[in-house]
Amino acid sequence: MSGNEIDAFEREYIFCIWPGRDKLSPDRATEVFSILANTHRPVVLLTPDTIRKWELPDYPFHPAVQYISECHLSDYLRVYLMHHFGGGYSDIKFTFKPWDAAFQALKASDAYVLGYNFASTSEFGLSKKYDGSALLEEYKEHYAPFGIGHVAFIFKRRTPLTTDMLNNLHALLDEKLDELKAHPSQAFKDFYGKILPDGTPSQYPLDYIEMGPDIFHQTLYRYREKIIHHDLQPLHTYHFNLEQPNYKQQKRMFAEKFVPNWPFMPDE
Repeated sequence: MSGNEIDAFEREYIFCIWPGRDKLSPDRATEVFSILANTHRPVVLLTPDTIRKWELPDYPFHPAVQYISECHLSDYLRVYLMHHFGGGYSDIKFTFKPWDAAFQALKASDAYVLGYNFASTSEFGLSKKYDGSALLEEYKEHYAPFGIGHVAFIFKRRTPLTTDMLNNLHALLDEKLDELKAHPSQAFKDFYGKILPDGTPSQYPLDYIEMGPDIFHQTLYRYREKIIHHDLQPLHTYHFNLEQPNYKQQKRMFAEKFVPNWPFMPDE
């Protein structure tokens, strides 16, 4: 079976991405193992050594990929994978909820995508160029109540939604390609104006969330009738309001059981 024939949605794969050459810290390794153990689904971890194995010959990655930051590469790949393969995606965050019922819910629906609800409109945002705009206020009022978070979700592949999302992302990269060639990423989380190690502001021509939430949410807004919700939100530093009993003990258990077998770099 060729890569083009893999339907990761039907197979119920969950993709995770670690795009950097740096090794996972013990804390991050613990989060990977939590996804493997608790989602109850097969997990595909993409690393710099395996990313290109998911590039389809007939649908190559955008040429700007070689100039973008590792963080933005993760944003790019999650859209590329969801369009061509479908399935689940999760950031590397501590996960304690199974995903089997979530896959079944989307399979039983005519929706295109499933994800978790925002806890509040404060969780939703667009890049700085939209600060104070009527568009941002419109999205907070009319999208946030039924939108989904950007760090864990399931998509059916090759739908009008994924087609538009990938096309919108490629259009942005087409627009920025010359600037990216002139000012390629200099940091894992590079963005315009970021102070680099040499003390100068970055000229990298993208906002931190311009390739991620901007594209993701604005496309989903146009397909809001094709979204359904399921409680599969992981725990991470941006969701302090989530309460999970014995969270610290669970994470410590995973660390003690699994991390000694993971080739991570020691903490400084």
